[in-house]
Amino acid sequence: MKNTVMKAIVLLLLFAIVVSGSIYFAIQHYQKTHHKAEDTNSALPVVILDHQYGSGFLYGHTKGAGDELPPLGYLADQVFCLNSEDVLTGKIVFPGQNDWGRECTYRIRSMGDHNLIDEGTLKPALSSSQKDAGFVTLGSDRYGDTATFSIKASSLLKERTEYLLTIDIGSESKTAVYVCRIILLREHLIGELTDFTLKFSSATFDKSAASELLPYYIKSQDSRTEEELEAAINDYGYGVATLYSSYSLLTWGDLDISERTAPMIRYSELSPDQISVELAYHFRLGGGKRICRVSENFCVRKRNDRIYLLDYYREVQEIWNPEKALTSGGNVNFGISASRDAEFKSSPNGVYTVFERDGQLWSFDASLNRMSLIYSWYEGDSNPVTEAERNVCDRDYPGHAFHITKVDDEGNIEFLLYGYMPSGKHAGENGMILYQYENGVEGKKTEKGKTDSGKSDGNNGNGKQGSTARQATLTELLYAPSNFPLELAKERNALAVSVNEKNLCYLLYGSRIYAIVLDDDVMYQVTDSLQYGKSAVAENDEYVAWERQSDQEGFSEMISIMNLKTGAICEIIAREGEYLQTIGFIGNDLVYGVGDRNDRYSSVGGEKVYPLKRLVIVDGDSREVMGSYEKEEYVVGYHVYSGRITLDLQKKTGTGKGASAWEDAGEDVILLNAGAKDAEEEALSRTELARRVENESDSNEVVFYLDLGASVNRELPYVVKNTKEQVRETMNRLPILAKPDLDQFYLVRARGRVTSVSRELYESVRDASSAFGKVRDVEGRCYFALSSKAEEVKLELSASPDKEASSLGNGIAVMTRYQMSPSEIDTAIASGKDITEVVGGDGSRILNLTGHEAGVLMYYLDQGQPCILVTKNKTCKVLMGYDKENNAILYDPLKGREEKENFSDLTERCIKDSVSVYTMVTWNDVKC
Repeated sequence: MKNTVMKAIVLLLLFAIVVSGSIYFAIQHYQKTHHKAEDTNSALPVVILDHQYGSGFLYGHTKGAGDELPPLGYLADQVFCLNSEDVLTGKIVFPGQNDWGRECTYRIRSMGDHNLIDEGTLKPALSSSQKDAGFVTLGSDRYGDTATFSIKASSLLKERTEYLLTIDIGSESKTAVYVCRIILLREHLIGELTDFTLKFSSATFDKSAASELLPYYIKSQDSRTEEELEAAINDYGYGVATLYSSYSLLTWGDLDISERTAPMIRYSELSPDQISVELAYHFRLGGGKRICRVSENFCVRKRNDRIYLLDYYREVQEIWNPEKALTSGGNVNFGISASRDAEFKSSPNGVYTVFERDGQLWSFDASLNRMSLIYSWYEGDSNPVTEAERNVCDRDYPGHAFHITKVDDEGNIEFLLYGYMPSGKHAGENGMILYQYENGVEGKKTEKGKTDSGKSDGNNGNGKQGSTARQATLTELLYAPSNFPLELAKERNALAVSVNEKNLCYLLYGSRIYAIVLDDDVMYQVTDSLQYGKSAVAENDEYVAWERQSDQEGFSEMISIMNLKTGAICEIIAREGEYLQTIGFIGNDLVYGVGDRNDRYSSVGGEKVYPLKRLVIVDGDSREVMGSYEKEEYVVGYHVYSGRITLDLQKKTGTGKGASAWEDAGEDVILLNAGAKDAEEEALSRTELARRVENESDSNEVVFYLDLGASVNRELPYVVKNTKEQVRETMNRLPILAKPDLDQFYLVRARGRVTSVSRELYESVRDASSAFGKVRDVEGRCYFALSSKAEEVKLELSASPDKEASSLGNGIAVMTRYQMSPSEIDTAIASGKDITEVVGGDGSRILNLTGHEAGVLMYYLDQGQPCILVTKNKTCKVLMGYDKENNAILYDPLKGREEKENFSDLTERCIKDSVSVYTMVTWNDVKC
């Protein structure tokens, strides 16, 4: 018995020694071999502007000779209110050992047109105490002197009007530009509204305070059932919370939370009685072993002594710990996450999985159970970093992203890094870098745990047999500066790259395709500018398709398909009397549509509709017809997403011409394999990796997992390895500045950031309305801001009906303030022009509001802009106001009389009867 007990004790001791030794080895190896991918010492100064509750960080943007910055209005994602003395104060934190600060100037411009209002020179005063100056919030040793400054507002600034502030800080070689918005508000409720957000945030951690405050604002009593709400919640667990979330989720359930930090406050929109603000902070879980980053976004308004919480959106992102990420099921555990979409790719043999997390690029080798850091901006140990540095890096940097283009069976990787470069030799620039990573090969084995050099191979004796030692290298193949902001570059039809065996790179960037000979740094432009909405990119970047030879009537007669691996281009040509439309790719198969020219018609509002009588699926390589979609119904709209295409259908009624000859016929869906038992599941199985959500039984958290491409070898200890990298010194800077028509992009700013990007103003207004956001173009011009509205509005219309003209002609004339006479408008429409072609120019344009809710229409009425309602038979009424009883005030432009209708009934009738709604936007008349 004694022997048995002693043996058990010895075995336990040996097991403990082995386990602790393995953990110690992994930690030591992890700490000693960390190398940064860039020289983070080449950092820019940081500008910190003060507000009532703290500070906001601005990061500099630089440009090389001949390059352009992204639009300044796009970069101005924060707004600061001048203090009671009409002064803006702040500080500049300079990096150590550099010549920044030779010249510091500022300029105040009007939004949009950028007319200069004021300018001057900053004379920052250096502070002797870095800590007192607040530099410690940067969480980095690379910053040195701190200087304070103040800007006195010019008397030319108008109250309640936003302006663009730029601060230029120069060095001997370049200038960094810092951008934000400022507003002068002498009477406002910013302090009271901010206090409410802080109180609400604190109450979520205090069950007693929450029971008194939260029930007044939770909106879970909407049309969805509790089961539907819980199902929506379980998609993200604690990763996402809104006003429609359950009380338990909003108050953190049974999570063991400790050490909550004070929130950083960031304003994205300010007005006298309404704010949009983000609170960013951290807390710890599980006794302090796990760190979570939280972003709470509020849209708050006060009206009639009552505070309204218009929108609330909370994201939680657990800071990823690579040493504890591998699960027994062969998955990577990302923990609590607000995002289900990680950039990832696996090798063909499934051994290597490359993915992005927390702004870093990692590679997992399943054969060695090893996680290697490929690229990181952060200094020191990548995990854990200081909470303050995470605040700066993850919340305030304008943003960068990875796009993995290739992973081979040896673990070699090609990837794009694009967006804002916070440090390194491209510090402050916006652009794209194509990197080639060559995986290191372990030394040849001679005996267990030894290489041919007699030294440990660093993998517990598990090096590859018969190999020659080689250090991993990271090589910059090319750098392309850009004025293309990150969100625009993320668009599926704006970015693709492929490098073939001959070291020839084909690159779709912005709206053009380039061929680049990497060995000689020679570049050729392959195509002219591709038309937005008329091109598509395959999911693996291997093919690009686009429409060509559009005639004056808008018909496309040809579709080109380019293989980015080989450079080969094939063409699909329309038959006589037909036209083609590019729909999109499912996998590597292109779906395109064929329509009859005689079927094209104009909608009620005059917009052209191109019905497609059949869809054709072709293979990207051989261009063989793989199948077709042809039914009685015609396709008039479509949406391509993740292996499926949703189709909007209509069918002919057989009577009349134009819009009256068509009626809606519902929707249909095309999947990757429509004949599979579960077609949608089959479509997902064709992606390289499956993403899924699982419940952890201990705390009932919902955490995000990523399935690995190959089974994990459980006989080997899990090792985290930060790969040694050698970045090539030469910089291949190619002049690939994409210059699309940037003023066509509309950005929805909500929840503290850009939440959607579109070229269609209609889509942007719809997105902003649902998120209580604002629609701005890339220059910063505001087109929509769902905010406080008046109790009643009635516009004065200078209407004098023209009895010889139509109802539509008179209505458009009223809306446009008689830019054209009713008769001229009728003549233009009779010639085939639609409303969008008749209205516009000189800073104004038409906006389609069809299908929008009442609040959107009320917004434009508040701005003094009437709307027109156009019926199927082209009769027209003008929406000119509303009253306290929520009645819409309508005006008949032909009969010259007013009438009222309940606003809710009106909007429902417009949708039911296919009534089109339009207004005219003159951006400088629209108030934010």
